[in-house]
Amino acid sequence: MKREEIKEQIQTWLLEESELQKWKIGFYENDHYYYYCYKIISEEDIDICTICIEKNIERVILMNDISFSKQDGINYKLSKEKSRYWIDLKISVMNLGIYVHAIPDVESMEKIQIRKIIYFDGWSRDRFMTEVFTIMDASELPELIFKDYSDYMNEKIQKD
Repeated sequence: MKREEIKEQIQTWLLEESELQKWKIGFYENDHYYYYCYKIISEEDIDICTICIEKNIERVILMNDISFSKQDGINYKLSKEKSRYWIDLKISVMNLGIYVHAIPDVESMEKIQIRKIIYFDGWSRDRFMTEVFTIMDASELPELIFKDYSDYMNEKIQKD
């Protein structure tokens, strides 16, 4: 398949799903790394998934950036057991075939990016839509695991 065909299919499939899912679709191009990108936006105007067709590799990347509250970010940076959070998060998303990346890094995390990749040779509507919903569901995991991590750290502080 060619990039233009994939671009048209993505747009068609997302628009068809948008009526059922109650989401909006945004589009953008002229990115240094990507041929074309789409954003799925919730009814509350929150970005819930970004879908980009790469320029140089025949693949589509589905991703989402998850930001934490300012207070959670401070608590994380002050924590001495960041590895516990990362191990729990990585194990949780690994089973879904999702990559997770701390931005700018694990020590001073400001946000987390989760990613799923579909190469053109594995392209189908079923695979694409399944992976879109997987990214959306997985977007809740960093925050849920962080809540568990925060509870653990609070209990530990109270015991000390």
